[in-house]
Amino acid sequence: MRINDEPLTLVNDVNGRIEALLMQHGREDFRAEVSLKLPNTPENHRKYWSAIVQTMQHLREMNIRSAINSGTDALGQFYETFLKYANDASEMGIVLTPRHITKFAVDVMAIRHDDLILDPTCGTGGFLVSALDSIRASHYSSHPDVYNAFRNDCLFGVEQADDVFALSLVNMIFRGDGKSRIYNGNCFDNEFVRQDGRVLRLKKNDKPGGPIMRPFTRVLMNPPFAITEPESLFVDYALNQMQPGGLLFAVLPNGPVTGSGKDKEWRRDTLKQHTVRAVVKMPDDLFMPNVHKGTYALILEAWRPHKANDDVFFGYLYDDQHATYKSKLLSEGRARDNLGRITDDLARFLRDGRALIVAVPKEICVSTLNMDLSYDFASEAYLGGGMPDLDTAPPVEELFVELSRRAVRSPRRPALVPKQTREFEIEALFDVRRGQCPPLKKLADGDIPVVTSSEQSNGIAGYYDVPKDLIESHCVTISANGSTGAGKSFWHPYQFSAVSDALVCSWREGWKVNPAFCLYVCNAISQNSWRFDYFRKSTSARVLADIRIKLPVTGDRVDYKFIDRVMNRMRGFTRLKEMLDV
Repeated sequence: MRINDEPLTLVNDVNGRIEALLMQHGREDFRAEVSLKLPNTPENHRKYWSAIVQTMQHLREMNIRSAINSGTDALGQFYETFLKYANDASEMGIVLTPRHITKFAVDVMAIRHDDLILDPTCGTGGFLVSALDSIRASHYSSHPDVYNAFRNDCLFGVEQADDVFALSLVNMIFRGDGKSRIYNGNCFDNEFVRQDGRVLRLKKNDKPGGPIMRPFTRVLMNPPFAITEPESLFVDYALNQMQPGGLLFAVLPNGPVTGSGKDKEWRRDTLKQHTVRAVVKMPDDLFMPNVHKGTYALILEAWRPHKANDDVFFGYLYDDQHATYKSKLLSEGRARDNLGRITDDLARFLRDGRALIVAVPKEICVSTLNMDLSYDFASEAYLGGGMPDLDTAPPVEELFVELSRRAVRSPRRPALVPKQTREFEIEALFDVRRGQCPPLKKLADGDIPVVTSSEQSNGIAGYYDVPKDLIESHCVTISANGSTGAGKSFWHPYQFSAVSDALVCSWREGWKVNPAFCLYVCNAISQNSWRFDYFRKSTSARVLADIRIKLPVTGDRVDYKFIDRVMNRMRGFTRLKEMLDV
């Protein structure tokens, strides 16, 4: 190409070549998505010309065919990197699924060459690329006709964002998808049916003639987070496109999986029609940008009502060695990675049931759903049952965190209601100061848990080498950061340190500081978290001024006996007290 031509001439040359290639392969419909267009302002034409020339030079230096055949989703990786620096990425709901997770989904779902696969929110096509690569690896050499039939007729996607849709089209074309059955638009405006052996896409108010059936046997999806439509609505839509017995894999935030209110109602209604097969807690830093810390992989079997004795696989995924984007690499001794083990066990469970699945403490177990847990699907609510022995649990605070979570979330019977309560200001119970620990990026790995504004694991963000004069013990912390964790409180009956986003609270004299009282107070403090706006920075003064601690009283005194009765009804609390005694 003559790169020294004027901008308009060069752009026309590029577009002419694009159109010729598209016509050669019968893909004229893609012309609008991949053609170039000069900026409206003439003074920007030269910059645009320069960008085209630089892109051509980079492409000449790359072996594109080699990258395609390597199984690497180059476009997806590019876009993930781009989103790290895009200010509005999370506001747009664009959160792409990491490639090791799309492969995990395809592997555990045992994608077959005759599966019809849908991703209704496909982004750059990561799930579809992984499915295509899987069938390519197993059939391309031995049964090319089977592979060609799969790539031509079995992969479907919908993407609303125009720019991302264009990337998904190019991505699938690069990967060898024969038809690129990815559609631009809102998935809720599209219905898919199977008629006479063909999958048809219907727009609103379209009515096909003759008998029809829902087509898809597998759905792989990561619906957009925190936009107008709730994530559960995308799951319902996808289930409505599925054959009975089909499997759906969805990456979801904690709301649909473990939230209350409408989320709880959705889970209860879902169980009336569909079966929960597996729930896997994802790593807290799964996404870039990190728009949501609590995410789960939920696997549902479509159109078979859940039975009380149905087994469910629960897992907790660690991926320190597979997630290559982590900003801080961990030493081999501290890295935790069970992706291979969970992949093998979950695939075996979905194929053969619970036989041969060996429980791994805090990582893997098989259990029935406990309806006493308010229809809670969260893995943490079930993995606690397989905790290691008290004298062999390293480190001890991890065992405490798991047991305390169960103690405050899982009453054996309906909660007791006190006859009389009184509200206390925070400084009536505590001496309060900000944490003094330096930022985590300045610390080396070590053995001291450091508390931040995180909602997970008692606020513990990790284990670091902390100066001795900054180590606390037997205190309560409160998040003073105006994110989703503002006002959350945790008790730490072990050595720890805290950054400035956490308030460190030392008990004043005169209070009966036993495990029941400490956990009860933390729960009472955390119930104030609704007072703090989403992602608005809070000052420690505002946190202190707004928090009200509601405690049961008899006359003028705190009713410690009532608090003991309440806490002793909680699952895990007896075990927690035993651990603290040890």
